Amino acid sequence: MTVREWTSSASERLRIAKVPDPDTDAFLIAEWALGERLGHRRQDMERELPALAAGKAERALCERMKGRPVQYIIGEAWFYGRPFRTDERALIPRFDTELLCEKAIDVIGRNGKRNVLDACTGSGAVGITIKKECPLCRVAVSDISPQALSLARENAVLLGADIELLEGDLFDPAAGRLFDVICINPPYISDRDMEALQREVRYEPELALRGGSDGLTFYRRIACEAGSILDERGVLILEIGYDQAEDVRRMLADAFPGAITEVFKDLQGFDRTMVMRRA
Repeated sequence: MTVREWTSSASERLRIAKVPDPDTDAFLIAEWALGERLGHRRQDMERELPALAAGKAERALCERMKGRPVQYIIGEAWFYGRPFRTDERALIPRFDTELLCEKAIDVIGRNGKRNVLDACTGSGAVGITIKKECPLCRVAVSDISPQALSLARENAVLLGADIELLEGDLFDPAAGRLFDVICINPPYISDRDMEALQREVRYEPELALRGGSDGLTFYRRIACEAGSILDERGVLILEIGYDQAEDVRRMLADAFPGAITEVFKDLQGFDRTMVMRRA
């Protein structure tokens, strides 16, 4: 059986199982089973899929058909052009969160900001990306989950990023310090929306998803607590849910009078990232 024949069959089975983006997932599984990067060139797709690789791919396909995310199956997700080790210890890095990184990198480049905190870091994708793109910055990442922080540590080693890892609840492990830029992708899914999540998302750690009854619990904490560690001219950059901009903007306006706040949309046109510049 060739790679093309297997991926065609696998894609159809995934489609029947109502898996989103079945063509991409089938290709990623085949590539992972072979243990090498493939292109979509004819010579790549018409090569034989060895029996051992085919067996490995079939077992992975069964997991995917049951709903386990392909990133957890293959142990990798690409973020900002880099491969991050990925498993159930933390959320899967998502393309939408690259916007948060873009805004942080822009702020650092234009204003010479140097001390950065990535709170609720999970896999470390945001903090590590900022460090790789802005190597002169001092970057600390924090998470309440020791499991997530261990994954962030592995990714920092894998990608050669010299970052500081802090374990604790939100800003607690950074108490007594000041940062020029604070980036946070907090849990922001409401209890109601948690019940309607895709089956794939249910494999991800609930701790990193659930944001309280209205999804705003962590934003209330951020508004109350960020001022103690954000420099007087500092910038706070948040990922937000598609319908949360006005609520979060109001919280920040109350906590930081005179601050300038902007909201940026993702490629689907949804509110995704909020940037607050402290006045």
